[in-house]
Amino acid sequence: MIRSVRRAASLLPAIIALLALCSCSGGSGVAMSLDTPSPLVVNPSVYVANSGSSTLAWYAAPAVGDIAPQNVLTGNSTTGIFGPTFIFVDRAGFVWCSNALPGNTNVSKYDPNALPLTPPVIQLAGRKTHLGPPEGLVEDPLGSLFVANGISNNILVFAPGANGDVKPGRIISGKKTLLNSPTGLALDASGNIYVANGGGTYGGSVEEFAATANKDAAPLRIIAGLDTKLVNPRGIAIDSQGQIYVTTSSAVLLFTADSMGDAPPLRVISGSNTMLSSAGEIVVDNGGDMYVASAGKNALVEFAAGVAGNAAPLSAIVGPTTQLNGPSGIAIH
Repeated sequence: MIRSVRRAASLLPAIIALLALCSCSGGSGVAMSLDTPSPLVVNPSVYVANSGSSTLAWYAAPAVGDIAPQNVLTGNSTTGIFGPTFIFVDRAGFVWCSNALPGNTNVSKYDPNALPLTPPVIQLAGRKTHLGPPEGLVEDPLGSLFVANGISNNILVFAPGANGDVKPGRIISGKKTLLNSPTGLALDASGNIYVANGGGTYGGSVEEFAATANKDAAPLRIIAGLDTKLVNPRGIAIDSQGQIYVTTSSAVLLFTADSMGDAPPLRVISGSNTMLSSAGEIVVDNGGDMYVASAGKNALVEFAAGVAGNAAPLSAIVGPTTQLNGPSGIAIH
């Protein structure tokens, strides 16, 4: 997405001063100062999973406004795209997608430039996989694939190159895990596993597990409670500083790297100007900009690093030409 000239150096002091006036804490917590603005980064291409139309699409940079997708992969028995939810783009530029429609559950890898009726490059599906249905997914540097199983309340880890009806290499599952309708999934720089739980006593939580967690492993820490504002969280991302970004239906919550318990968010993006409605997956680029799928607005929105409160997006992909239909998953590359 285009980086706006509003970020020119001459305007930064005024912007920082204005944002610092915002109340960015949750519950009874104390408002905290904003981070130093992040540097500019290269414009990415933007990828999307449309749950409403069962399609995958991508937009070439500069990706902003009412633009047509560069390519669209349609859902059918050949592609296996049915009810796509979360996506990511691997280092080779292939798109991985969780397909969660009952009866057509799978996790598949696609060539984003393929023709509409091209089969996936890899497809994990079948009884042995334990997929049912898949939600968030992420790949570690060695190529192991991590998948959050929403209804089954577990996290599956598949070996690099796994394909077909194969067993996971390990499964994080059991009472000690406290997994409760897991949705979004992310890894930090150490390989530790972060999961957003859509259910729980307070309506949702964030858990961190050790990189090697297996079976009925207890989490290293939990963020949960009324002050956290974690009500039905969906997407989760970790930035280079270890800060935790979580989407709820109409907000983006940012937690410090050491948050735990009933910790209020450091910043909250929420309000009528944000275009956030039924927010889904979130990704954060190397400069700290946030990209969010907003299904309720049929939009993909970008927020500048450091913003808070009722902030308008820095840019957005939105309009009839975009072919967006209930976008839930988003990735950049």
